[in-house]
Amino acid sequence: MLNRTKLQIRNRRVSRRDWIRQRGLSTIELTVACTLLSALFGIGGALFVRVYRIGQDAEYRSIALQEVANELETKLLQTAEQRASTTEQRPSEAVLYRWPDAKLLFRETRDELGIRVTVELVLHSDPLAKTIQLSGWIVDDQSSTRSEP
Repeated sequence: MLNRTKLQIRNRRVSRRDWIRQRGLSTIELTVACTLLSALFGIGGALFVRVYRIGQDAEYRSIALQEVANELETKLLQTAEQRASTTEQRPSEAVLYRWPDAKLLFRETRDELGIRVTVELVLHSDPLAKTIQLSGWIVDDQSSTRSEP
């Protein structure tokens, strides 16, 4: 009877151990799970930061392009004397916030289409985007090459 009771207790212990092993995690499984989770968080964090920076750079480039477009429109509406008087200008505060040493350059050339006005935003501090440039033409009657019948 005593042996039978000892055997039952031992069987209960073994079955309880098996139940714990089947239900819980071993140390190796826990280590692998933590390693995989940390790798996923690391990759996800790096991806989030990269996408955020790309979005921020695109927003700043858009601001710079709008600045150049506004200045080009202003230059196209000015008279020849007003255009000739300025060759360099300080950009707006929105552009200077991102690129503190940026400057706007204006260039005017004559060609067969008329007077070409070029506005260039020079960004010294950003190695990836050194300049943003737009050109527009003012039709000049003297430079048109159309022949009248």
